[in-house]
Amino acid sequence: MDFGVWNYNPGALDPTQAYTNPLYAVLSIIPNRLGWDVVLFFKVLSSMLLLSFIYWFRRVARGSGLLAAAFVALPATVIHVYSGLETFLFVFLTAVLLVALYEHRIRTAILTTLVLFIVRPETWLLAALLPIYFLIDEPEVDLKEVLRKPFAYLRGLRFHPGRALGVLAAIALPLLGYLIFHRLHFGGALPNTFYAKHGVSFSVARFVEFGLYLAPLVGLLCLGRLKLAAFMAVFFGTIVLAYSTSNLQMNYAGRFAYHLFAPMYVFLVYLGSRAPGSVYLSTSADFIASYRIERGTLYKAAACVLLAMFAGTANGSRTQLAWAATYYPRALASHADLGKALQKVAAKYNLRAFSFGDAGMAAYHSKLNALDNVGVASAQVTRHGVNASVLDLYRPDLVALYATPAGVRLSEFGQQAIHDWTLSQGFRELCDIYWRKDYLLKLYARTDIDELLSVCADSKRANDKSDRLMLRNAILSPPWKYWTE
Repeated sequence: MDFGVWNYNPGALDPTQAYTNPLYAVLSIIPNRLGWDVVLFFKVLSSMLLLSFIYWFRRVARGSGLLAAAFVALPATVIHVYSGLETFLFVFLTAVLLVALYEHRIRTAILTTLVLFIVRPETWLLAALLPIYFLIDEPEVDLKEVLRKPFAYLRGLRFHPGRALGVLAAIALPLLGYLIFHRLHFGGALPNTFYAKHGVSFSVARFVEFGLYLAPLVGLLCLGRLKLAAFMAVFFGTIVLAYSTSNLQMNYAGRFAYHLFAPMYVFLVYLGSRAPGSVYLSTSADFIASYRIERGTLYKAAACVLLAMFAGTANGSRTQLAWAATYYPRALASHADLGKALQKVAAKYNLRAFSFGDAGMAAYHSKLNALDNVGVASAQVTRHGVNASVLDLYRPDLVALYATPAGVRLSEFGQQAIHDWTLSQGFRELCDIYWRKDYLLKLYARTDIDELLSVCADSKRANDKSDRLMLRNAILSPPWKYWTE
């Protein structure tokens, strides 16, 4: 809105697709165009999204109010609803898609998939999976029948190539257009975050941790829904593999585990409200003493087990939740105040660019070109690393380096190269921005900028505290106190 460009930086320097969620990037135009507070805008949008989810959940899973309430009451759910990221929208739409596939509602599945494409890139796999899913109709048989007569099951499959081609055209062509636009505009079809976060060696621990959330697929097999079980296994299994080889930045409140847990939980509760029939459990081989349990009750019990598993492992400890609860107040007193101060003094000191690894808030407020040495928001960094050529391209007038009270963390994110470059350019050390007691941003600049000294001092007063003390001060305030830029 201010500079007339579609780029992370306010100009043509280093075109970078710094978002994984183009939908929210486009929506952010609305508050900026109308002069509204962008944080308040997305908090209101998040509240509307939560209400929509509750309405939809209660409608498709009747009689499951307590299970819905337990899900919404999870600290992770509250955090992800109001985080400002796309996490909750992603799990909501994924659950809608699973229900649509179970009920064979093709139009709903297509429309949901198209929106998912512009929510998270993990869903691009659906461009191949959805046409294959609707290519095949399977016979209605239970698992015992399939295991006893597998060839009869295979002979009962019916193929609809015309329907599959229609689905393929409906979803693949818009996705292709989306990718072509980004290839032409940014020089790469994939989000820059793909290159910044991938390339990490395979983690067996993560693979097992995330893979456990696929256990509910057994329930679909028991219903004889082999096609949907295979679809979900490939879709979620690919996500598990991707997360097991990625640098999962911003993984607060089990965010990436939540991507898997939440749709599975909602779908299990849905099955619990719809699954027909009963199961008989016996304490003897001849079934003389047997117990009849509704199949739906078993699915709801499985949902409770999944909820307990997530709450006990990925939902976050009290320490982690205190960290999450104080994250934004800390960011306002450090990153936001730094960005606002830079915008005010930019003309006075002829500031055009700065280097800062925490992409987002400071860059947004500063209205300066920002070199992200982590790489998420700077394509040159993901392509070439942090080196003198990239630094000469940006020519930052101010540099912020990750530090602790003991000194700069030179071994991380190319900071040694940045530090050497600042020395060669005659930069001088200014002061430390405090985000936490052990998380500082050491500022260097070409010239003294006195106005930043007060920002450093204010950040130290606000943030040089433990999470527990910060939480004690913040928890007495209503949450909307922080619904502001």
